[in-house]
Amino acid sequence: MTQPLLNRHRLRILVVLWVLLASLYTITYSGMIESGDTRRMLDAVGSLVDYGDQYLDLTAWQFPPNQFNLDAGLPLQSVSVEPMQIVSAAPLYWLAKHVPNLGLVHTTYLFNVLVGATIGSVLFLYALTLGYDERTAALATIVFGIGTAVVPYSKSFFREPLMMLCLLLAAFFLERLRQLKTVPLLICAALALMALALTKASGLLAMPALAVIALPSIHRISRRTVIVVAVVGLLLAALFVALGEFDLIPGLGSRYNLLRFLNGLPQQQYLVVALHSYLLSPGGSVWGTSPVLLLALPGAFLLLRRGQYRYPLAGLLVVLGFAVGYAVLNGPHWFGGLSWPPRFIVPVLALAFIAAFPALDWLAHHPRSLWIVPAILLVIYAVWVQISGVTLSWGEYPQHLPPEADGFLEWGGGHNVIQYLRWVVIPQLWSFRPLDNAWAVTDAPLIPLLLSVLVLTCALWLWRNITPLPGDNHANPSNKVNDRIKSHSRTSPPPRFARLPLSTTWRGGWGVRFPLFLLFLYLLITWAGLRILYERDERYDARSESLHAMLSMIETETTADDIVLLSTPGYEPFFLNYRKGGGGRVITLPLQPGEQTSPEQPPEVRSELPDAMLTLQTVPLLHTLAKTHERLWLVVEFGPDLGWSTRPVEQFMTMHYYPVEYWQTAPQVRLVEYNTASAPDAFAFRSPEQQTDLVYGESIHLAGFALPEGTEYTSGDALPVSLYWITDTPIEANYSIGVFLRAADGSPVSQSDWQPTGYFAPTSLWQVGVPVWDNRALRIPADLPSGEYQLWVKIYDNPPGGSPQDLIVTGTQTLDDMIGVLPVRITVRNS
Repeated sequence: MTQPLLNRHRLRILVVLWVLLASLYTITYSGMIESGDTRRMLDAVGSLVDYGDQYLDLTAWQFPPNQFNLDAGLPLQSVSVEPMQIVSAAPLYWLAKHVPNLGLVHTTYLFNVLVGATIGSVLFLYALTLGYDERTAALATIVFGIGTAVVPYSKSFFREPLMMLCLLLAAFFLERLRQLKTVPLLICAALALMALALTKASGLLAMPALAVIALPSIHRISRRTVIVVAVVGLLLAALFVALGEFDLIPGLGSRYNLLRFLNGLPQQQYLVVALHSYLLSPGGSVWGTSPVLLLALPGAFLLLRRGQYRYPLAGLLVVLGFAVGYAVLNGPHWFGGLSWPPRFIVPVLALAFIAAFPALDWLAHHPRSLWIVPAILLVIYAVWVQISGVTLSWGEYPQHLPPEADGFLEWGGGHNVIQYLRWVVIPQLWSFRPLDNAWAVTDAPLIPLLLSVLVLTCALWLWRNITPLPGDNHANPSNKVNDRIKSHSRTSPPPRFARLPLSTTWRGGWGVRFPLFLLFLYLLITWAGLRILYERDERYDARSESLHAMLSMIETETTADDIVLLSTPGYEPFFLNYRKGGGGRVITLPLQPGEQTSPEQPPEVRSELPDAMLTLQTVPLLHTLAKTHERLWLVVEFGPDLGWSTRPVEQFMTMHYYPVEYWQTAPQVRLVEYNTASAPDAFAFRSPEQQTDLVYGESIHLAGFALPEGTEYTSGDALPVSLYWITDTPIEANYSIGVFLRAADGSPVSQSDWQPTGYFAPTSLWQVGVPVWDNRALRIPADLPSGEYQLWVKIYDNPPGGSPQDLIVTGTQTLDDMIGVLPVRITVRNS
């Protein structure tokens, strides 16, 4: 009887290995957004869960809209990348959204922690499939899990780990399919290949290696096999050409457009430097950043000596396929940014590492061999490399290089000179640079301590359970695959480090349940850690009471159809992590050239025209949103209490539209509601639609007003009004202006009280004879009875520590010498 791939004992080992790796990756977890690419991926996950689309709203400041067609939905960019990671990470985002005290970024960024641990689990199963025993399979899993670039990438949200998992699963199912030839395995292999292509189109570069794994025999390849492979390859090429040419997947067709990529093939000037970095350099190659991959060399030698060519050839093809493919197709972008190198080649690590299994198998069963010492030193060095990759932010490294590095976009010295290798430079920074670790940032040492205990417990359990007791069913697997691959029968005695026999009690109740208990402990510790991050992580303004209060206002005051604009990217991290409730869709605007962020930092542009202080994309974005929404909301990072602040977006909105109400939870945290009726052009120097003869004090004339929406409204509407002011003499005080909607008997209905033009045109700055438009809107109560109503206007001084003093008003229609009545009647119909 053949030994099944999985039994209860192996399943327990699998669970413990997963918990061990997940715990290790959670210890080094950062929870911090590390690049623009991953920021937009995270934003797309949120858009998918919250709105069912993939618009870049919170990251619109970094990826501004490029079209403003009113019929095309929101004027925002779509993420336009392969959807697999977005869909796969959505459950974590959904979980954080519905479980109290879990941050959205904090939870979603566990994605690659889970993916990395799962890669190790699949690798364990792969080793068993190839006939290696549990000891070798577990050893390979641990060595791979702690000694390759999976470690630094577990703290990121890049797609490469998921791509590695899909590639490994595709190879695993193809290997099983070649052995067992069953329909379920064929379906699983097809799904894994589909997932690979939907994670990144470049996954197709692995097809030659996967074909080698799937072929029945690589010793004798028949003509029929060649024809079948060629036909399948041509069909796939035709499919992806069609996807690109006819955009069969809207917004994604270009990602699979082979013709577009082929048009870029002449960019071969980057081929040599890219291949050198990917394959040869000690600081940027697959073996330099994942040193344990060097074990594949003696492993491949052992396989070739036995006449087993499949996995040495597959490993070589997948590494060369990705290296050459990215070097040629990506051209000047071959380096992959400032992530941990070689980012684009990371997906091949697991498949290439399979060739190392024979070397690890020999070491596992020859613990007294002289080769054990160099192997252990290699693993220690590999762990040191990975520790350097998770301790500091990846952006720290380029800042401590010589000037010729030029920010380290593709600097050769950083890859080839020992003194500039990352794991040489980064440890020198540990003493004075903050660690990029969630638990260090939040001063929560108990979490990594508990996780470390869990890692040690998992290791101890594996040590005592990995070698089966004599007579167990899983003691000596004897299937044909095992016999074929391990034809070099071992005659050496059991290693001295084999575990001692366990008691019956241990192997009975707790021997079965303990792995599940370890899994439960990991989930519990992780949940506790996420709660701590939610409450303490200042990288996301966790303790900002003013921002939490503002978020609560937004969730209460806005609806799902509303748009909430962030005036600058300063509060974007907070909203990315904490915006879990209802309310309007949040769009982050870029930092405007007219924005002043501190008293010491002057703005790039100063102008009396607000449009000139905004970016070229911001102006049409705001106008387009205003045309498609009756109201907009603006969160302002600075306020009028900060006299140096310019607030160009708020100034633009106040000039073109109508502020309805202001909320302020701190001097630098404000929320403004705008009615989006178009206000009169403040620079047109035209007379108001309706004139008045009201004069306040001795020289302030309310020369007229405009009602852009007319005089008839429904209860619940906003009533926009523009007041046209002129002064005859300079004004020393900063007066406030009150506009009131009153019933015929004078009973109050609605009002607005603030300085003119939303605090941007204080009366002390009015110039003689220069008109000032003051735009504001009054909210009509939803339960207001039908009828006719009046508009009252007054001006008053509100000195600090004193009582308000109204200016005397003269004119045709006044009340009590303090209130000017506009010559118009507002008709309201109750809805």
